[in-house]
Amino acid sequence: MNSRGLDLSPTDILKAEIIGELPDPEKPRYTDVWEEIEADLGRESFLELFAHIRMIFVKAKARQSLTQDFRAGITNAIEPRAFIDTVLTPLSGAYEVVSNAAYEAATLADQVNAYLRYLNRLDNTDWVPPAISFVSRHGKDPVRLLALIRDLERLAYAMFIVRANVNERISRYADVLRAIEKGDDLTAEASPLQLSAAQKAQVLDALDGPIYPLLRVRMPLLLRLDSLLADGGAIYDHRIISIEHVLPQTPPDGSTWLEWFPEGEMREHWVHRLANLLLLSHQKNSPLRRRKWKWGASGVTGSPTCS
Repeated sequence: MNSRGLDLSPTDILKAEIIGELPDPEKPRYTDVWEEIEADLGRESFLELFAHIRMIFVKAKARQSLTQDFRAGITNAIEPRAFIDTVLTPLSGAYEVVSNAAYEAATLADQVNAYLRYLNRLDNTDWVPPAISFVSRHGKDPVRLLALIRDLERLAYAMFIVRANVNERISRYADVLRAIEKGDDLTAEASPLQLSAAQKAQVLDALDGPIYPLLRVRMPLLLRLDSLLADGGAIYDHRIISIEHVLPQTPPDGSTWLEWFPEGEMREHWVHRLANLLLLSHQKNSPLRRRKWKWGASGVTGSPTCS
């Protein structure tokens, strides 16, 4: 087990326990299946997959180590062959699709993958268990899968924007997983996959407040809003994109901004809100910083320095 010279991971321990229970003639074949999946995903992603499988079955925040939770909630209840054939193998394929936005189908694959890319920009992966459950169950039905992934993306971004904590996220996704298992109508208004009127209002209230100070939120949010305005057609290299203020955070003395916004309270109110933020490439932002802009009779002929 330790021939690779690496410390044993929880998945190494589970591999020994699960495959060790199989009859000797079957061990080589299932060992090959296990190791091929691990090689395809990579060691770290393989471990993450097991954490997501744990969530699918346990539907609660981790209370013990991964191996302990797996023994208590999964391997003690599922026969080893069944675990590898009906849990590990299909969910690993679904995880690869979700994490790489690599869904393939004759129709709607581009739309599904677009939503998966939006989801992968978030600062948490708590949405992954329902996503891989959807893909493994409904991957052959692109119409249904698209509807479910679209609603999951909306729910995930709503919780992201209002800064729902990890306990709130896990509790909500656990409800979604239970609804999936029970075969509930996930498009119904009362489904945990859908947003209530109160939750929508909470999101709108957050969007109406200062966005720029929310360090983890601002870039994924602006990219998502920009994709909506571009009808999904905008694609960026995130390494060269920055968020800039139109009205500068600290307008210099003599700036036209101080004429347009003479009251400090008004500048403070608007400076970090969505209306004052825009995405720029570093190449475009650099020359803009050096330009002087004016408001002419014919309209905007420029704007003061972004910062």
